Order: sequence, then C-alpha cells, then structure tokens
Amino acid sequence: MKLLFFNTKQYDQRYFLAANQHYQHRIRFVDTKLSLDTVSLIHDEQAVCIFVNECLDYAVLSQLATAGVKLIALRCAGFNN
Repeated sequence: MKLLFFNTKQYDQRYFLAANQHYQHRIRFVDTKLSLDTVSLIHDEQAVCIFVNECLDYAVLSQLATAGVKLIALRCAGFNN
C-alpha cells in the first residue's frame, strides 16, 4: 500500500520506517499539515496518516476521496476521534 504521512518529524519517520521493514509499504513523508491546500501533495497514495489538530472537514474529505484515498489513519488518542 502507498501511504502519505502528513506533519511528520524525523523521529516519527525513523520509527515508521523501522516498523515498515516487516510490511514493505511505500511510505512518503511530508512535514506540512493536511489541509485543503495540501491535499494536492497526494500522488497515488491509497492512505494518509495525520496528526492531532489537522483539518479533516468535509471539503478535505471530499478531496481525499477524489484523490483515491481509501484509508485515513490518525496518530492521536482521545475520545473525540
């Protein structure tokens, strides 16, 4: 699977790449947050992984669907997700 991780730091990337050695997904990282302006960074990825407080409103969800994204993973915890 092709994944795009938004809003990542070097330490995030290191751990996700290490975990991916067992799975061999195609992972790409960007340091910017997901928003309506940054959905265009998606290139053939089927999944995105976002961090706390990123925009995931109707407009962004619609653009993700248009881009072919089938899975949204959240790097956060809480009762409101």
